[in-house]
This record gives sequence, structure tokens and C-alpha cells, in this order.
Amino acid sequence: MKIAIVTFDFDTEHRGGISSVSKNIIESLIQEFNSQIEIISFSNSKYDLNSISFSRPKSYRNKIIKSDGNYRSIPITRIGSIGSEFEFLRYRRRKELSNFFSGYDLIIVVTGILQFANVIPKIKVPVIVQCATRLKWERESQYSSMSRPKQFFLKIQLPYLAFQERKVLNSNLTILVENSKMKEWIASKSSIRTEMWYPGAGAKVSKFTSISKPHRNGHFVSVGRLDESRKGWNRLLLAYKQAIDMDAALPDLVIIGSGSFSVENQRLVDKLTPHYPIRILGKLSDHERDSKIQSSSFFLQASFEEGLGLAALEALRYGVPLICSETDGSKEYVHDGVSGKLVSQGDHFVNRFAKVINQSQAWDYEKLSVSSKNLFDSMFTEELSRQRLLKIISVSLNRKF
Repeated sequence: MKIAIVTFDFDTEHRGGISSVSKNIIESLIQEFNSQIEIISFSNSKYDLNSISFSRPKSYRNKIIKSDGNYRSIPITRIGSIGSEFEFLRYRRRKELSNFFSGYDLIIVVTGILQFANVIPKIKVPVIVQCATRLKWERESQYSSMSRPKQFFLKIQLPYLAFQERKVLNSNLTILVENSKMKEWIASKSSIRTEMWYPGAGAKVSKFTSISKPHRNGHFVSVGRLDESRKGWNRLLLAYKQAIDMDAALPDLVIIGSGSFSVENQRLVDKLTPHYPIRILGKLSDHERDSKIQSSSFFLQASFEEGLGLAALEALRYGVPLICSETDGSKEYVHDGVSGKLVSQGDHFVNRFAKVINQSQAWDYEKLSVSSKNLFDSMFTEELSRQRLLKIISVSLNRKF
């Protein structure tokens, strides 16, 4: 059986986002299908040789479809399109891809938002779409920290993107979701088959094992893409500053992530780091990243929106308790008094988050750490994820594995 894992801008090096979920799915399937898996990555204009860009006229001479190395010996094919740096041009069906995708027995699309699934033309091949969130929720969180020009540029594309989202909900496919709210929303709009599926956190991405354990005096840690506005980095930094102002003996804050902060967030970092124990770490090896998580006391997440939040699950995997903003994703794994504490969104969020940081120092840490690890083992392990995925695939293909 030949399987295509279809995604956008698949990154062979960095962890996070849809690339991490794609890798988790690949790791879940590789024991069953190995050499029959292929990665198909739709690319934007940052891939000079693989995508056709308005801003680089010379790229018009490049091929639309191009082979581009491999991941764990699985071939990667990148597919570009004219003007793919404009979002509304990414999510469109293209007739020239019909024969290309008809050669597979199963297509698994991994996406942040549903409209990307429209890149798959109408073909008689089972399609499973794994998505994190819906268009409206993602946009609302992005607007919160964007300049007015960027907001305007995104908003003028919304009607077409919303139309593309509705098209997916009227398609004959299966949708995998990571949180209950997403499943409820889809059920209110469509009778399409929808299944809950949690990616296995850290599935064979890192082989690092350490004797260190989470402890109360370890640093606070937060992990995510630094250039992602919905992660709420400004809120996290201000809340930590406020917490330190109340209790100077609090542990250091370590922020780990790829990319670069926005101009506004970088200014805030430059203002705070000379006076507060804040460390910003860029790209780390898997060994270094996991070591920092595993030796921390609490994982902090101040996101405006999360479909799930794999970095938080990786912390939970090591028994690191969580302090997270209340998102549809975090509600799946943050249980007050069991794995940590949820902080409600809205006005005065920074104040509430700062108070919880301070209160955490009085919690029964050992009990919280043990119950966090137990929760992970009962719901989010790689093997549980794999078993669930294979069951869903078997129904789609009407066969057993």
C-alpha cells in the first residue's frame, strides 16, 4: 500500500507545528508501511527552487513539482504554485495534480486549518485530514498581536478562505481533531466523519534519556515558535516580570524556540533581560531541548489559542506540571490540581497568570509531578497514538492491520 503524507512546508530539522505532527504520524506508520510512505509538501516562496514566487520572477522557470531529499529514508516531494506566498492561492485544487495523487492508496493531510485539504483534487482515494483548529479561532488569536496593516492583509482573504473551509466540510473524507471543542464545532456544521486523535508527544524524535527529574527549584520553561503571534510571548514575559516583582526568589524563566520574536516582542525582551532572570534560547538539539524541559519545575504556556500544544505534552511526558492559558487544546490535558493549573483568558490575564506562578511555589510538587506523568501515560503515549491511528485507517480502508 502506498501512502502520501501531505502537508505544508515540511521541515526536516525543527520540531513544532504541523511538521512535528507529520513526523509523529510517520513514526506511527513506519513499522507497518515503511518504504511505501512518501511525504508531499506544498511549499511557499521561501523555497527558491521548489516554489514559484511573485517576488522572484526568475522562479517562473522552475518546475512546479520537485524532489527534495528525504526524512528517515522517506522521499520528500515539494509542490510549488504561482503566488503561493499569498494564502488564498495555496488552498486551491489543481487539475494537474489529479493523476499525481491518484497513484496512492491512502492520503493523510496534516494541516493547521481545514482549507488546506482542498489541495487534494477529487479522486477515488481515501483521504484523512488531521487538523488543529478552525479558521476563525486561529485568526482571532493572530490578530491580537499584529499590526493594523498585517491584520488588513489577512482579513481581506477571509471570505475566500471561509468558502474553502466549508468545501472541506462537504467533502467525502475523514477528519482527525485534537480537542473536543473542534469535534463539536464540526458536528454542528457537517455530518462528515470526525475522530478524536492525539499525536504521540515526542514519538522517537529524541532518544535522549536523563536521570534528572523535574523539581520545585528548577527553572520555568516555555517552548514554541518565537515568530508565532498566537503563542502570547508578550503576555508570558509581562506575567513573569510581575511575578518576580512580587517574589524575587522565583526560579529563572527559560524560553526555547525557533525563529525570531516580532519587533515588539524583541523590544520587550531587550527591556526585561538586563533586570530579570530571563533566558532566550534559539535552536537547540533534541538532546539539549529535552534536557531543559526535563530539568524544569513548571512548563508555562500563555497562548491565545492552541489546537492541542505538543510542547506542553512533551513536558507532561517527563512529569513537569503545567501552567497554561485556557485554550481548547490545553483543556484536554491540564486538569487543575492533577497536571497543573488553567488560567482563564480575557481581561487581566497577565495579572492572573502572574498570581498562579507565585501560588505554584506552595503546591504539593511531588504529588503534582507524579500525577502529571500518570496522566500522560494514560492518554498521550506514542503507542496509544499509534494504535488509535491504525484503527481509524483500518476503517477508512475497510481492512485490518
